[in-house]
Amino acid sequence: MERRPRILVAEDEPQHAEHLARSLKSLGMEVVGPVASVADGLKLVRVDPAIDGAVLDVMLGREDVFPLADALIGHNLPLLFTIGEDVLAIPRSYARIPRCGKPATPDSLADVLGSLLEA
Repeated sequence: MERRPRILVAEDEPQHAEHLARSLKSLGMEVVGPVASVADGLKLVRVDPAIDGAVLDVMLGREDVFPLADALIGHNLPLLFTIGEDVLAIPRSYARIPRCGKPATPDSLADVLGSLLEA
């Protein structure tokens, strides 16, 4: 049996987190989390070496997700940002990170994650 890709979900809004989890599972992926804070995401990255990628909401409560993104990038893991209408700017250093609007559809996740996980 082939191992399903394990995707960390960082999303602080329960409804969006559940939607992402369902969408990822429908694509044959295993969901890690979801987590609602950068600290919880960083803990998972440290203790779970089998994470294959991540879907990160740019804003988790009042904190930006960039420290978690940096940790994932440091582990050479693919990721994408989900963004709401209220996001003003993403720093230039993250310009190459793919993005999906919220709520992300299974099709948009498949398009982005499929190419990320193949890389």
